[in-house]
Amino acid sequence: VSAVVGMSDKVDPGAVPALAETGVPVFRVEMPKQPQPPYWRGTVFNQIGGTSWSRNPAVPHETSEPAGELVTQIIYPEPSSSRILICLDAARELSLPWVRMSPDGVYEYPRGLGRRMSYQAKSATDGLLRTAKPINRDFYLSVPDEISDRTRQLAEQIRDAGRTDQERLELAERHFLNGGYRYSSKDLPTGKDAIHQFLFVSRQGHCEFFASSLAILLRAAGVPARQ
Repeated sequence: VSAVVGMSDKVDPGAVPALAETGVPVFRVEMPKQPQPPYWRGTVFNQIGGTSWSRNPAVPHETSEPAGELVTQIIYPEPSSSRILICLDAARELSLPWVRMSPDGVYEYPRGLGRRMSYQAKSATDGLLRTAKPINRDFYLSVPDEISDRTRQLAEQIRDAGRTDQERLELAERHFLNGGYRYSSKDLPTGKDAIHQFLFVSRQGHCEFFASSLAILLRAAGVPARQ
């Protein structure tokens, strides 16, 4: 059994043992050549239940604003049932009428993307988001009861070794960089303990495993996180 890669309203690492990649395009874009491979932002998953991440639309009103030089893009999404607009991370402006922007920088087009269209986005790409007031930490700290004791122990080690959110983030990143992990779309961990299996046994998985595991570790270490 395998699933096909694509846009989704949730991520559920451990649901299938393999992924089948497809060459079908999601969008096309015109923009200046970037010095580093660009990161594209669509939706944001901010709540977890069991092993499944989804989006709670009731995002705290702590509007983020990207900083840095702006990069202009003309984006041509392929028709789909999605309402989420993809932009270079992170967008500051988007030229399309009736667009809704959530405080966490997710852009939604209420009319849907069921026809061919284009829109212009302007994004700051330095990776930093400025907020006018402190974020709602509690909103981004919940973790499922089902996470393993060993996962909690690793998170506690990260929490105790770092004094600040930034130090703990760097420690978590170092764990993945130095831990012998590798990308794979087959022979994936499955079941309720898939994250534990990924972190401590197989150490291989696709992007959902890396993003989910990092977010869970950070939250359990006291660092607000989403994916």
